[in-house]
Amino acid sequence: MLESHVMKFELTQLVSSVGDDLAVYEEIAQNCLFPKCKLTPTYPGVDRELLMKTSPHFPGIVPKIEFSTRTTITEIPLQYRRKNYMIRNHLKRVLLNMIHHLLEQMDL
Repeated sequence: MLESHVMKFELTQLVSSVGDDLAVYEEIAQNCLFPKCKLTPTYPGVDRELLMKTSPHFPGIVPKIEFSTRTTITEIPLQYRRKNYMIRNHLKRVLLNMIHHLLEQMDL
């Protein structure tokens, strides 16, 4: 699921009238949050260190993002998964019926 989402971190200067992006980091969420291997040791309490890509007009050193992640997996009993599925399908049908009804009214 995370393979289809992109995480983007931006360092933006809000003082200027334009709102210039000074640095950016962009990566697929799966790779960003759950890397395959670590090449450098990290500080205590910091699991990830990412260097941002600076824009040509950025005056300083390359900004670094430091963060940690924690994964919690909770199993949902089968009865609740089925109920959730049924509710989602019902809401989809209701929404589609509402859209269909609105489109019919617009044609009049």
